Amino acid sequence: TVPFTTDNFACPATATCTPFMTMGPFLPTPDPTALKLLKSIFAQSYGIWRWNTTTSHYVPEVGDWTAPETICPSTIAPDSNARMDCAYAPTVSNVSVNATSTSDAKVYKSGFINFTFNSSVDSQQLPLVEYVVDWGDGGMTTVSGVQIMDQPNKEHPHSLYRLYDYWNLKALAGTPGTNISCDPTTLECTVKPSVRIKDNWGWCNGDTTGNRGVCSQFETSTQKVVVTAN
Repeated sequence: TVPFTTDNFACPATATCTPFMTMGPFLPTPDPTALKLLKSIFAQSYGIWRWNTTTSHYVPEVGDWTAPETICPSTIAPDSNARMDCAYAPTVSNVSVNATSTSDAKVYKSGFINFTFNSSVDSQQLPLVEYVVDWGDGGMTTVSGVQIMDQPNKEHPHSLYRLYDYWNLKALAGTPGTNISCDPTTLECTVKPSVRIKDNWGWCNGDTTGNRGVCSQFETSTQKVVVTAN
């Protein structure tokens, strides 16, 4: 048996070969380029181990890395090799009710509305792993633990439905976690739903450098849902 050494990788005379690389800082002759290349393929590691020839066991080593914590500057294109150390926060757009971004959505007494929005995620950070819709009436819809493709095309948005009832909104108006406004003169209650999303690297829309996963920013519908008593 021939010992496993770099000599086994002799370069043929007719070929051009790159130097043999050892995997990271935990071997006798470390080559940081190897880890750099791995980081360009895998956004996060879940453990590094070295084979111990004395005990014939793998032993843990330091050197784990996590998904980038820095937003890419505008000078770095999404497909650039330099972007392995940075990320792009996903974006939410075209948040609307009943497929309109201009006029308010009217509901008489009680009825359903159609809430839609578009999402855009960098191709390296797909899929979406979560979205949360705040309906404004204290109710939340959370979809997580799933893999969802983004929907950047305005003609094919994410779509959800919600039932609003005037008397229910009137009873909930003013309670924490709601944005309900009721007018006793016109007998109308208004509310605005909103949404946030999270990608596979743990970035949410609105996150900034050093704040990956804070997920505090919701994008709100530009128009209101107006629910009347009659």
